[in-house]
Amino acid sequence: MEQNANLDYLLSRQIEENEKSAVPISEEPDQKKVCVPDGCTKVAQQYADIITSVSMKSKSIVGKIETECCGDPVVYCEKSKCDNVCNITIKQKVCVKIPISYKINVCIEEDGRIDCDCD
Repeated sequence: MEQNANLDYLLSRQIEENEKSAVPISEEPDQKKVCVPDGCTKVAQQYADIITSVSMKSKSIVGKIETECCGDPVVYCEKSKCDNVCNITIKQKVCVKIPISYKINVCIEEDGRIDCDCD
């Protein structure tokens, strides 16, 4: 068993040394072929799309709404010309405080999938 491990190690070291001194013959986008002193080695590659699903669900919670008057009201009074009526308009600036809490729950699908680009 130890002898096989030593052979594997020596073989991998030899391949690494050969690859360092290799001269490229062709450079296609998906494949490279290089000549090495003891023969030829072909390196293949494959593109793949890794896909997983992510679900997000938001939740908002409205807290206690508060209002507050800002300054004094402005009163407009207008007498009607046709009859004996008085119209009053009141204008008041108000601050409205609406506390809102936002949350989001994220769920990720444990098992994604791989689509190979086999064109």
